Parts: sequence; C-alpha cells; structure tokens
Amino acid sequence: MNFLNELNDFLFFSYFGIDPKLCGDSEKTTKAVIECARIDASRHVHSFGDNNVDLVNRMNDSVNELRGLYSEHFDNKQFDQWHYGVYVSLKQEDETITYGIAQKWINMTLKYLWLIGDEDITKIKSSLHVPVDRYILMAAAPSKQRKDKYDNVPYLDIQLPRKKDRNNLKQNGDECAKYINYDGIELSGPLGCYSEGATIPWSQWGFKEYAWFQKCVREAIGENQTPIEWESKAWIKQAIVEGNK
Repeated sequence: MNFLNELNDFLFFSYFGIDPKLCGDSEKTTKAVIECARIDASRHVHSFGDNNVDLVNRMNDSVNELRGLYSEHFDNKQFDQWHYGVYVSLKQEDETITYGIAQKWINMTLKYLWLIGDEDITKIKSSLHVPVDRYILMAAAPSKQRKDKYDNVPYLDIQLPRKKDRNNLKQNGDECAKYINYDGIELSGPLGCYSEGATIPWSQWGFKEYAWFQKCVREAIGENQTPIEWESKAWIKQAIVEGNK
C-alpha cells in the first residue's frame, strides 16, 4: 500500500467530498472545490450561497473563464481584472456580498485547486491573490511585540486600513473601475499594524482596501516566492501560534 496515495485519497474525500476515482474529472473536482471554499468563506461571516444554484454556477463559469484566459503573456493585470469581474458577477446575484467575503470564496477556490495540482491554475500561481482572513492580517501587519515574540512566522511589514474616518475610503463602482489593475492605488485613511479593535475586519472590506492589501503583499514578497506560497506557510504558522496561546 502506498501511504501517500491512501492519504491523498482520504483527504480528497473527507475534505472536498470528491470520490478519488473522479479526481481526474476537472469539472466535478472544480464544483466540489467551489462548494468547499464557499462554506469556508461563510463560516465566520454569514452563510451565503445556500441553495443558490445560480450563485454557485456564476463562480463555476468564472473559473472556467479563467482557464481560457491563460497564455504565455498572461500577467497580474489580467488576473486582477478577472478577479474584479467575478466580484461584480457575484454581487449581481447577491447584493449582500462585500468584496471581503467574495475574495475569500474566490481566492480559497483557487488556492484549493492549486494545492490539489490543477494544471491550469498552477500555470498562473504567481498571479494568484492571497486569501485574506484574520491570521493573514496578523502575519502581514504584525505589531513589533508580536514579531519579537513569534520569530517563526514569516511576517511582512504592511500597514492595514483602520476604522477611524473610514468614510473617505468608500467608492462606487465607477470609482473602483480605474483601479482594477491596482496601479497607483493609495489609501487616504489611517493605517497601522493589525489590531482586533482598530483594523477594519476583512469581511467588511471594499474593493479599494482589498486592492491596497494585495498590492502591498506583492511588493513585500518580491520575486523569491509567490504570494500564495507565502500565504500557505504564514497561515499555518500563525494558526499554530494562535492555537498555542
């Protein structure tokens, strides 16, 4: 018995609900991953997409669209534009979805597909966004005390948007559109390290806060690794830190 193969089959079925015999079926695998990511995104916020077949179909169509966009010239700007388009599509189906909630669903879907070895998504892994949640905000914008205490987490030095004077961060769709490629995006509101009481919760983020964060992560990571690779390591280590408190 090949232990790793048996473990892989078990994880496919127990986590994604995928029959190991169907792992080569891209369509069925993608749908299973999308549902798993939807549940993950709604776990700490509010349940969305329950029994909404049209919403899930929109996500499935968007992933298939992304597969068709790939070429040797595919870049971050194309991915960012696709990402914004998915949010717009989901928002048309469910007006309660914030950009913060949508990004968790979109980004976890792509992260899962990358982790299980989806060839199409692996080709564009350098463009994938970091799924944002509390652990990642802690790792991306730690206080000095946290960095000094937990040196095993690959911390970044990003500043996060804070709740005070948040009104100057609100945009309508037209104002957001010019930032789809994230070029020159800046936040005029207060920034700081992660603070549970002061940082705007990721689930309440609008487009501009989200785009600011992803731009900063890309700049901080550099070319030695991809953002999604950093996130995978940082999330686990931060989760261990929080679990050991």
